[in-house]
Amino acid sequence: MSLSFYSGGNQPRVPTVVLIGAARSGKTIIGNLLGSCQHVEHIDQPWLLEMLPIMAGEGILSETLAIQMFQTYEYELWNDRILMRHVNFRPADLSSIWRQKTPQEIFTRLIGLYSRDDVRRYVRERCPTLVLTFTDALPFCDFFWKALPGCKLLHIVREGLEVALEVEQKRWLSDEELRHPLHPNLYRTYANVSAIYHLPYWVERGLEKRFLVASEYARALWYWRRLMEMADTATKNRPDTQELRIVKLSDVLDRPRETISSLIEFVGLTQTEVTEGLLARIKHREKKVVPERVLDNVAREELIAMRKIYQELDLPNQNIDMVLCGKVS
Repeated sequence: MSLSFYSGGNQPRVPTVVLIGAARSGKTIIGNLLGSCQHVEHIDQPWLLEMLPIMAGEGILSETLAIQMFQTYEYELWNDRILMRHVNFRPADLSSIWRQKTPQEIFTRLIGLYSRDDVRRYVRERCPTLVLTFTDALPFCDFFWKALPGCKLLHIVREGLEVALEVEQKRWLSDEELRHPLHPNLYRTYANVSAIYHLPYWVERGLEKRFLVASEYARALWYWRRLMEMADTATKNRPDTQELRIVKLSDVLDRPRETISSLIEFVGLTQTEVTEGLLARIKHREKKVVPERVLDNVAREELIAMRKIYQELDLPNQNIDMVLCGKVS
């Protein structure tokens, strides 16, 4: 007997914007800005929705079933969001609802919306937009266009040297994490001579030993490069640029009003006073200095491959050129 999550395709759809990019690339900042716009809801990294494209892409789950699950769960998540059942109220968190909505709107929804019928009425009256943020699903952009026809996809890009530095500081790719993972990611078990490792899906088969002997910073560079390469393969043949835009974090920090206004126009949203307040608080950040210590075990071939991606994404080459020349920017 064939089973399916058929109801997902029958639910009312809302316009969706997908923010995608490597970790530590600025997605939450941009997601909060878009989430502060009129009739917009921003949900930061819903775990199941992030895993489904990866599982389908890796052949663990059929794409048809994964899309049905995605559509069904997205609608359930949307109901809970509008009714504020699963909302981050912690003021200090970057994804806090207080950073995106006024207290008046928050309390009006808390005491005025109770049921799915209320949500359907809310959708009919306000024509809202959903903004979803994803990280490790970056290489599977085509899945989102299949599951969410007509969705806008924003690829948030930050320099790989800076991303790798923050990933290394978080120790997300340390031996300890790879042996005994705490993050709810999808792993591939690999038996090394000394231990069992749980490697991320983006580590190429046959290159496991090379990855494991690399330093944590070199692994983080590998992470950024691989996701960019896989994402490029997934999007390079996408002819409709109205559905995809590359956004550089440096542009957001250097020219926040111009960059965000252009994004808001691209996705068809309307700014609010909360948006203006968030824009006013954006501060230019100095480029992170790459310490000498982290470059000792980085292969020159890795940096050359990264430089090619820098060129393709029109990122400034001077920083990686200085590293290639044995200097630190």
